[in-house]
Amino acid sequence: MSTHDDTAPPVGEQNPGTRASGESKPVGAAAQDPSRGADPGQPPLGAAEIAALAAPSTTRRAPRYGRFALAGVIVGALVSALAAILGPEPETLSRGTIFLLVFLALGSLGALIGVLLAIAADRRSLRGQRP
Repeated sequence: MSTHDDTAPPVGEQNPGTRASGESKPVGAAAQDPSRGADPGQPPLGAAEIAALAAPSTTRRAPRYGRFALAGVIVGALVSALAAILGPEPETLSRGTIFLLVFLALGSLGALIGVLLAIAADRRSLRGQRP
């Protein structure tokens, strides 16, 4: 049976959290002090060096399809309400029934048109980005 401790550093190496004098220092303290680089002997990087190392990125702003569909349903509901209120009232159906029947048709059509508009907006935003 071995009494070797796997967490202890090998002989001759220091623990990264301690200094040579035995005084402890929290790991990552150099990162908390922006005036010091990762290596105390090296000066901190300047703006030109950081810009040369950084990879440029772009943010893609895709439309939210659900919101476009919901907007289409709301427009369909408004048009249905206007049709039910302003249209003639038949003898066999109430205005509420007319609203529901017209809303089923126009709400579905509005959602479809809203999603198609979102797809068109998404494709338009990608037009200049393809290599």
